[in-house]
Amino acid sequence: MSSHALADETKEVKETVSKYWTAFSNADFTSTTEYISPLELAALKESLLPIFLEAQHSKNQEVISITSVFFDGVAPEKRSEMSQKEVFLGLMRFTSLVASEQFKVLSQSTIETDQVTFDGDSNALADCRVMLGETPISTILRLERVNGKWYMKPEESPIDTATKMRSVLLR
Repeated sequence: MSSHALADETKEVKETVSKYWTAFSNADFTSTTEYISPLELAALKESLLPIFLEAQHSKNQEVISITSVFFDGVAPEKRSEMSQKEVFLGLMRFTSLVASEQFKVLSQSTIETDQVTFDGDSNALADCRVMLGETPISTILRLERVNGKWYMKPEESPIDTATKMRSVLLR
């Protein structure tokens, strides 16, 4: 990759990280979906939606409460047809409810991308500094290029997320 192309790619990755962080940290999950890899969103739907569809018929009231948060606003007959984004939004409704204090802290955070490293043409690592008040926290975020655009890859794989939710909902 030429130095000019590398500079352009680095700028694009940094912009994606910044836009993603701004949306996510402000709990604007609809906008957040625009910066998450569509491949990851598809895998999340494939692995997570069947668990919630099964769990909605549970006899356990706590499980019913969780599925009602996940499916909020989605008619029962439409749940199996939820889009990738709707599944992500359902997961984030649940997550932000159980981790509301963490989201309050995140809403005060900022992010700076210090360095971008490319692994081939379609993968990148962004070495970032998240500021939580006066406290800097280093983190490495993964991105992938899909159809010419850079997207975030969640830290946790969709299968790991589904495994965790399965243990909570289908015990």
